[in-house]
Amino acid sequence: MKKANLIALAKTIIATSFPALRGLTLNLEIVETDDFVMAISIEDREIHLEVSREDAARMGHSVVTGVLAHELCHAEEDCRHGPFLETLFSWLSERIPSLKTRMERRIDIAVIRKGYGNELLAFQRYHDQYYEPYDQTDGVTVEEIEEALRRSWSAGADNALHDQPGRQLQGRKERARAFAKMAT
Repeated sequence: MKKANLIALAKTIIATSFPALRGLTLNLEIVETDDFVMAISIEDREIHLEVSREDAARMGHSVVTGVLAHELCHAEEDCRHGPFLETLFSWLSERIPSLKTRMERRIDIAVIRKGYGNELLAFQRYHDQYYEPYDQTDGVTVEEIEEALRRSWSAGADNALHDQPGRQLQGRKERARAFAKMAT
């Protein structure tokens, strides 16, 4: 995907799904790296988005949308925490693997809750094809996303997250508890 198309897609997703990021300036760079597919940071009211040149060239629209929604969920969380807490969380998560796992799972769940479950699944499949496959320590797995989508949890039928199959979760608080349970 070309840089102009990536920028347009990012701006559209921010405008439609990430109100906390709407007032920030977007700075996107295509970089030579083997370390990541896409990375995001926020500094001085600016979103810095870096995309691997090789991955940008081979990812389709759904795959890009999935990884972009994931990274924007990170940015949204960073905005909520503020720079001091985000630096502290980042430092701790690099030293305590279970914290990083919980954060990545929480972010993946946020992506699905925002309605980008199919796109996250496309990205996870892409990642599993070109890189070391995801497992539960990396975030929500392909199998977990597929199960959630089969049960239509992003559309409000959150059965996939409850201990009693077939019982639809009622109300926002109950769904939030179920999502939190899945993230741990």
